[in-house]
Amino acid sequence: MLSTSLGNISAPPKPQRRIARLRSGANDCAASLPQLLERNSIAEMMNNSLSDKYNSSSTTLCSSVHAESCPTDTEDAIIRNIKLPGFRGNISRALSQKSNSPSGCRTPTPKTAPPSYEQFQVLRRNSMKSSVQPQRNGILSPAPPVPTSSRANTITVNGAHVQQAMNRIDMSTDSANTILRSPYSTRSDSITSVDSGQCSGDQIERRSNCSTRQESKDDDDTGMPSYARMASTMDHVLRTSSALYTLLSSALDPATCRDLLAKSSVFIQLLESSPCTNYLPKTEMARLKMNVQELQKNRDKGIIDMNNMTNFFAILLRKSIESVLLVFVRIISKNLCESNGKDRLTPICLEHLIHICLFGDELCIEAIQKGCISSVIRIMKNDQPQENTLRFLLRTLAVLCGVSKGALALLTQGGLDLVIDRLLSISSSICSVEAAGILTQLTNPQSAFIRLNHVEPIISRLLDLIDQCKSGDSLLLATAALNNVTLQNPNGVDIMYRNNSIRRLISAYNRENCATVFVQEQIVTAFSRLAARHLDHQMVDQNAIPVLLEFLSLTHPIHADYCRRIRYKAAVCIGTLANSEIGLKALYGNNAYAILSNVLYDDNNSSNPFNMICNNIRTKLESKYQSESAV
Repeated sequence: MLSTSLGNISAPPKPQRRIARLRSGANDCAASLPQLLERNSIAEMMNNSLSDKYNSSSTTLCSSVHAESCPTDTEDAIIRNIKLPGFRGNISRALSQKSNSPSGCRTPTPKTAPPSYEQFQVLRRNSMKSSVQPQRNGILSPAPPVPTSSRANTITVNGAHVQQAMNRIDMSTDSANTILRSPYSTRSDSITSVDSGQCSGDQIERRSNCSTRQESKDDDDTGMPSYARMASTMDHVLRTSSALYTLLSSALDPATCRDLLAKSSVFIQLLESSPCTNYLPKTEMARLKMNVQELQKNRDKGIIDMNNMTNFFAILLRKSIESVLLVFVRIISKNLCESNGKDRLTPICLEHLIHICLFGDELCIEAIQKGCISSVIRIMKNDQPQENTLRFLLRTLAVLCGVSKGALALLTQGGLDLVIDRLLSISSSICSVEAAGILTQLTNPQSAFIRLNHVEPIISRLLDLIDQCKSGDSLLLATAALNNVTLQNPNGVDIMYRNNSIRRLISAYNRENCATVFVQEQIVTAFSRLAARHLDHQMVDQNAIPVLLEFLSLTHPIHADYCRRIRYKAAVCIGTLANSEIGLKALYGNNAYAILSNVLYDDNNSSNPFNMICNNIRTKLESKYQSESAV
């Protein structure tokens, strides 16, 4: 509407500007009709309307009709003629309702800011979860079942840890999906997991460097090639991917860059000729191919862009590899869902799945969401797979249980009884060792999902497996499970000692191909718990002192952190033994003074806790045996 006053043809303020003028200055909230009329009395409005008639000026609240009204109009007539923007009701009635209301004034509604994009996504996802509560990705919906009567006295599902893990998964899923769907953020929703016991409870981050996992539940896998068609290509791609990851993890020099470009070119050629090329992310693959070609051209000219190789190209290559492996997981999951476990491709398929899951937790979560754990449990329950197939089935469960979702999926689908049965079964020691790996994941000290009540048969069986282990990998699984189980029960260390565990562990450690750095950490952990129970005489009689002294000078070119922990634990254990007379005498008899002196000479940092412990032990040896020799 245009004003009719003295040739003024400017348009009135827009509606939102009018509303802004009607805001309360004290509370900064939109004023209601009664508040407006309280601030401007009726008499003042009448005077303004009379003056507006003679001045022919437009007002904010009154229309031109009000400006032309007679000065002798009654108050009610003036009120009826008032026009307020956005208000179409009867003003007199509104005023009468206000005067009749018990409260003198209305409490203004506090102004709230609209939700941000991320907050809106969280609210939307919470509403979806509340409407579809029974499903929850098909993994976490049912409560962990109570073990059957055959295992009810042996196993207790740790409800507290299970609930905490479910809460962590819900929170990470909410935040991950909010970030994934946000157009303003990058994708990174990997989940930290704990290793299978090599660090004796120390938490290790196994993150995916370039997260590309999307919500795959809506993916259509019907037209994807079968695993039989993809098995050979998948094998070559996995080998090439492992080589690429090794090169990316090492320090890049010109020779390494040349190998990286050559293997990247082979990786692209394998995928372009594979049957699943139509299901790969075309944009990523095209960008990777273009980048490889550009780097190869520069290399031929004698130019190697190290900045590009270590930053953009490395990130793009890792992301492309993970995208390809996600497609492989979908193909393998479909094959396992249709397999009965008796064909020759099943163990190969499981071996490929294990290889893929070792690339990162993202791929483990994708396999869990695609129902791999359900398929593995179904094959183990319904069929009688061969020993080789059963071994890979159990190892697949152990790898997938490395993440919280996998452990919860195993518990909710009744796989715990299968694991304990396979562990205690004496038909196959190879399968029992693989079952011990699953038990290690479920009893990890950082997040134990189960608690074992009667551990004596399990400890006895684990020690029998330790006697039969012929490789460092199998011995690691058995010793890690032994340490986790004994930690759960207050009588576990005594049961381990009564089963002659010290001599059996030393015998296994001295076996060929068994003395790995991971096994050494498990052995020193077991010895430390035995020494803490004041079993000094037994450890001395069973020759544990020489092994502990050997660990004091342990080094490794790759696993320096493991060696540092082993040396510290060995020093603590030796310090505990040195508090007793028989332990100090055994240390002196095994030339501990010279070994400690060499250790302290190599590292003379007196503030180091390891050096402080070693120096204290050496001081005890000096004070006792030098004084005796002087006498």
